[in-house]
Amino acid sequence: MGMVHTQSFARSRAGVDRLEEIQAEEYRGQPPGPRDEQQDRRILREIAQRQLMAERLADMSAAADYRDALVELVGEPGYEAAVEMRTRELEAYYLGADGDIWSQYERPDHRRRLSELVPVVEGAAMQTGYDIPDGP
Repeated sequence: MGMVHTQSFARSRAGVDRLEEIQAEEYRGQPPGPRDEQQDRRILREIAQRQLMAERLADMSAAADYRDALVELVGEPGYEAAVEMRTRELEAYYLGADGDIWSQYERPDHRRRLSELVPVVEGAAMQTGYDIPDGP
């Protein structure tokens, strides 16, 4: 077994630049363009809408019930306000500073999941005695 690393890995600017090159290659030279605040808000708003719909549909079993429940939900006077409130909650959660450098192509919800996953992986590696190579 190799030496166990105890420090947390943070991305370097050079590493993120290389990641963006790889991401651009994956998009076959046609990346969607850098993320911006409006795009991030739109994505978080869509997530908020899906969450509210999933909560409404949680106890239903028939497709017709789903359709009727969604029509009812979207037509409720407080629906838009509920979406806005949930979007603000998601913005606070996903867009909070985490101290790392991110690719311009990474969605805010994906960034947050990745930043939460890294310490779990590092902790598991330490507990089992595995060596995490530098520059993953």
